[in-house]
Amino acid sequence: AARVCPDRPDAPTTDDVAVAHKLDKLFATLHPQDAKDIKQLLDLLDNALGGLLLEGRINTFTGSSAVKQDEILQSWRTSGVTLKRTGYKALVGLCAATYFADPSTFKSVGYPGPPNYGNVKTPAKGGGA
Repeated sequence: AARVCPDRPDAPTTDDVAVAHKLDKLFATLHPQDAKDIKQLLDLLDNALGGLLLEGRINTFTGSSAVKQDEILQSWRTSGVTLKRTGYKALVGLCAATYFADPSTFKSVGYPGPPNYGNVKTPAKGGGA
């Protein structure tokens, strides 16, 4: 998640927002086949053998430097292999949505937050126009 939502001085980190924990909780609520698909995607990204066969790298994703992780993600984003591009979009979408859904991130992107519809006054009954 930190590679998708890099740290900025004016924003909470992905650890501050607990993105990984929130995603784990989300995955636990998914249909078993959907959870299996996501696990396979994450395993493919972090598997050294898969990395060697698909990209010529010998390290796992999590065992790679931040620079190398960015290179791996970029290679997935621009890959000619549809599965890798789709996987990239899924991972980035899940991480970014989870991060930016947290109210502590709103100020850093200039979002005032959702409207407060609870303060809307309704017209009095029988008070026709």
